[in-house]
Amino acid sequence: MLAAFTTKITGTAAMFCHNIILMMMLRFKYDMSSHIM
Repeated sequence: MLAAFTTKITGTAAMFCHNIILMMMLRFKYDMSSHIM
């Protein structure tokens, strides 16, 4: 049970970090394109 709980927490944290990194990459890409335009 503890292992399943830890896996769930780790999975949630990984998803959260992945979403933040994805949003930062998208924002960076938009910033670069707006500077080029």
